[in-house]
Amino acid sequence: MATPPAPVDHAPRPPLGTISLLLLMIVVALLQQFLGMELIEVKPDVLKPLLLPLDEFSPLQWVTSVFFHDGWGQLIVNLPFLWLFAVQVEQRLGKLKFQAAVLALCIGGGLLTNAGGLMFGLKGWDQGADGLLFGLMAMALVWEPEHIVARRTVGGKVLPLPLVAFAALRLLLEPALLALEGHSWALVLLHPLGLALGAGLGLLLMQIRWADCAGWDLVTRLKAGKLGQGRPQVVQAGPSSTRNRGDAEALAKEHVAAITALVDAKAWDAALVSWQVNQGDQLDVPAAVRERLIKGLLASEKIREAKPLLNRFLDENPGNLALRLAQAQVLLRDKRPAKALDALAMLQDKPLQPAQVEKARALEKMARDMLAEGVLEMDE
Repeated sequence: MATPPAPVDHAPRPPLGTISLLLLMIVVALLQQFLGMELIEVKPDVLKPLLLPLDEFSPLQWVTSVFFHDGWGQLIVNLPFLWLFAVQVEQRLGKLKFQAAVLALCIGGGLLTNAGGLMFGLKGWDQGADGLLFGLMAMALVWEPEHIVARRTVGGKVLPLPLVAFAALRLLLEPALLALEGHSWALVLLHPLGLALGAGLGLLLMQIRWADCAGWDLVTRLKAGKLGQGRPQVVQAGPSSTRNRGDAEALAKEHVAAITALVDAKAWDAALVSWQVNQGDQLDVPAAVRERLIKGLLASEKIREAKPLLNRFLDENPGNLALRLAQAQVLLRDKRPAKALDALAMLQDKPLQPAQVEKARALEKMARDMLAEGVLEMDE
């Protein structure tokens, strides 16, 4: 099976959710400094209710305690790691969904720590973003375990700096940080439980399609037996000044094989990315493969992405009855009833199956109802 090309990076956008999260932590740290909240000893009492008491059930503090730190040392260590993992998560979710995920991790992590404190009979207070950090770390690694943060040249060799290496470094630092802060060693076990919470949340968000990993997530890579092989370089098909025609044709065949393999695996998101990266409309992809890709995208609610492929396919294959019905349905979804009726008119006197006849009648009725209601149709 051909290896699919690496996905297109998400369009860069300012990580406003991450920036606001870190700024809030810095502001709280300055407030702690101003009011005299020292390490371990909590004073004045005005801030004490915002920390998480380990020996009391305190749901509100599951969230508020995340923004307090045991001095500047803990905060300075956490900030760069938070930035690294939070940006990876926010780039896939967007600001609002990212903030919802952060809230869920705060609540879940606080609950686990609070329950653990009660179970082990711990005393004192917990504060800091360690649990949140581990949750974001797990989400980023589940969504793309082979992500390369940067590359550095050392001794003439280019060395990749993978995301998993930074995750391992932060995990190794946790016992030392807790010992330095004077916390119980039980917290060494409680804080990393955020990893399990983050992994579960990451898988859930993939399932409900909040996060599109284009086939590079942990589950897909494990199933394909490709984990650990890294992200291959994307090479565009077509001749160039440094590639002869034979090489270009061979490369184009590889891209067609990659798209076909992803369609066969019903990995619609990854197949779409492979199509886009390698200019699928310029490749000789079999009509049957393109038809299955279009149907898969439509079934997975990738309507906007499927439309150009659908329209082009029908231009070349006007007799495909199933996709013509799908086109009419998409047009009605876009509130274009007149165009939908034009598409349905092309099915007249065609050998439709009974189910297709019923569907065509239902779509025609819907289109005429929309026109009767005065739906204003706008050309795209």
